Amino acid sequence: MMSDLWTLIKFEYKKIFQKKSSWIALIVVYLFILLGGVLMEIGSIEAEGEKVSSNYEDMMAQKKEELNYTGEYLDENLFAEAQEAYSHLSIDYVTNAWNSVEDWEDYCTYVRPYQSVAGIFTQTGMDIFSSDVSQFYEYRKTAMQNTYEEENLSEKEINRHFKWDAQTQKPFVYSYTEGYQRFAALQYTNIIFIAFAVAVCVSGIFSGEYTSGVDALILSAKYGKTKEAAAKIFTGGSLAFLVALLYEGSCFLEVGLLYGFEGADAPVQLGTALISYPLTMLQYCLGLLALGILAVCVVAGFTMFCSAKMKSTFPVIILAFILIFVPVMLMVPEEKRILTMLVNLLPARMGGGAFDDRLLCIFGSCVPPYVYVPIVYLALGAFLVWQAGRGFRRHQIGGR
Repeated sequence: MMSDLWTLIKFEYKKIFQKKSSWIALIVVYLFILLGGVLMEIGSIEAEGEKVSSNYEDMMAQKKEELNYTGEYLDENLFAEAQEAYSHLSIDYVTNAWNSVEDWEDYCTYVRPYQSVAGIFTQTGMDIFSSDVSQFYEYRKTAMQNTYEEENLSEKEINRHFKWDAQTQKPFVYSYTEGYQRFAALQYTNIIFIAFAVAVCVSGIFSGEYTSGVDALILSAKYGKTKEAAAKIFTGGSLAFLVALLYEGSCFLEVGLLYGFEGADAPVQLGTALISYPLTMLQYCLGLLALGILAVCVVAGFTMFCSAKMKSTFPVIILAFILIFVPVMLMVPEEKRILTMLVNLLPARMGGGAFDDRLLCIFGSCVPPYVYVPIVYLALGAFLVWQAGRGFRRHQIGGR
């Protein structure tokens, strides 16, 4: 009966939240994510050793200035305004510690209003101080072509990318998009730490029964090999989904409230100039959010699989740690295409790998990672939880 299954699920949730390690992991990671959303705006800006502004005040002033030309074309005229403004700055970079109040005031007057515009221009590899601003879209196309060749993309992939790129209106229409850009930047760390918190919570879902010696009682009970196994899998999977949704949703809401939700319909190229995909900033961020949740669920499935196969929780945590953190340090040469695509499938790479340039060309079509990764994750997740349940049901009690 379904009532029996729900009773078992409630019991499994209760066991997870009775552990101090679960609460510590969940609370610490949640605070880390909330801190990450506001960290860039904490602190102050100094000139000649004295505070002239807080980071938050500077951000709000820049937002107000950029909203003045939101809706204008990102064309030669706007780039020329930015170039002329930058000519008033005596240094070629921006810092939080200015040598003089005069430099700070010049930055506020001339540079700050066009800092984002200049940032988009320099992503092509050109210099906002001296390059020909009328050639931005040519510079961009050349930079994209060079990047694709360095990544060893086939001619078919390159053509597909430029066809996608042609679907985005040019010149781009400028919009303030800092909230979406900040959320996207945080995904690299958010996914890693959310996945680890969930792994800590579900690491003992099966192995904890072996360690405590109650596995014999559970597996010999009426529902031990059927509903109990299903309840454990559902608990682990639903916990991963709910925690990831809450944490990612909180981050999205926090940065939106801090920076604003303006620019939802703006092209994603305003944040990543060399990307080809015809997506809006909102679509891009929602894609990252959904893929992040899927990545956490796959980590939960892997952790439950290890938990069902191992006799204690400690090695489960170690393997989960390796899966989550080691890929961050992997440096794969560009020429190792297949290996790079496989590494980009790992949860720790979802912050950027899902929108990588390398396409999966199959049956005459080229599919972007953000389309095929969810399919791979759903299949892999289903396999892992099936194997976890199977491993628990076949556990040899006398073999401990």
